[in-house]
Amino acid sequence: MSTALRSIGKYELRQRLARSHLNEVWLAQDSYSQRSVILKVFYTHHEVDSEVIRHFISQAEAVASLHHPNLVRLLDVFVYPSQDPNSSVATMACLVTEYVAGQTLTDSLRSTSNTAKM
Repeated sequence: MSTALRSIGKYELRQRLARSHLNEVWLAQDSYSQRSVILKVFYTHHEVDSEVIRHFISQAEAVASLHHPNLVRLLDVFVYPSQDPNSSVATMACLVTEYVAGQTLTDSLRSTSNTAKM
């Protein structure tokens, strides 16, 4: 993703939390509600109107219907075509979830396992 990119749709990018060659995870702010969210961006060579992207959206909508106190809620799903005609990325598929402040699951498991060893 271009470092000049400061927003995707209504989401203002605040801090990149993770990155790989296939995706990025951002702490972002919903400019309408002013709440913090997590925005996960998947880069793909599939076109916006492809069957793969339609399936991705369908599966995300199914996940959004899940409600449980131990699951973060999926708030939004959308796709954007790439703005760069020279890029191998045809589409950015985006998932937006609730932001839950606190330690990561990895950190929690480490501290719990270290406590159990004492």
